[in-house]
Amino acid sequence: MNGLDFLQQLIQAVQRLLQRLIGRYKRYGSTSKRTLERRSKYHKIPSPIPPSMPKPSVKEYVINIRNEHDLNNYKEKVQNVSVITDFLRSNDFGEQYVKYIEKYAERTEKVFQKIKEFDEETTDIIVTGIVKLVENNLFSYLKGCYLGMNGNNSEERKEFYRKFADVMEQYLQSIGIYEKRTNVGVSIRENNLIDMFKLITKPTDDERLINKIDEIELQPHYIKFINEDEEEDFYCLEGLCIVFVKNEQKEN
Repeated sequence: MNGLDFLQQLIQAVQRLLQRLIGRYKRYGSTSKRTLERRSKYHKIPSPIPPSMPKPSVKEYVINIRNEHDLNNYKEKVQNVSVITDFLRSNDFGEQYVKYIEKYAERTEKVFQKIKEFDEETTDIIVTGIVKLVENNLFSYLKGCYLGMNGNNSEERKEFYRKFADVMEQYLQSIGIYEKRTNVGVSIRENNLIDMFKLITKPTDDERLINKIDEIELQPHYIKFINEDEEEDFYCLEGLCIVFVKNEQKEN
């Protein structure tokens, strides 16, 4: 091969690379902007996960999708909601919820249909889509379970809500979403907790209670994945809690 042939091949290689980059830009837009937009919503605490976040009792599943096999494997996990639906069908209180859980599983199909080719951003695209669906669908049932456990219900119904929450957490763990357990009574200012919760404020005149969590209606969760830089990263899914704040109401 002479020098001219080598130069022509090099130019062709550069042209192919540019065409690939242009194609990706047209599909996704600016990578840095798109990534920042997603992370501005889901990244709530600095990476890596702080030491205060305890390890779950099961081995953590870190999402990493690089080929069709990985995609189909994760899709199968996400769409397998049988641990939830089997429980609901076996309980008189649960049958009414089955269709909604099945509808969630059907909606996940659109997330996986977005993938036409595989690159370093595929995992992030899938994880972001699944996180959004979980927050918009399953978390409403978890909140309902927490309220049902503590409401004026019969012990039988309270037990149903406890078990419903348990099977929901089992499913979430199967797709790599883990609960960050936080206790009532701790300060929302400790260990980045304020960034992990949506807050409902409760005024108090007791200075000792200010900033402390009075009630938790949804525990925060997190999901780990391999990002476009081939590094382990995570998203935090916000919880919901009631926090004491100083009573600013002025006396007349």
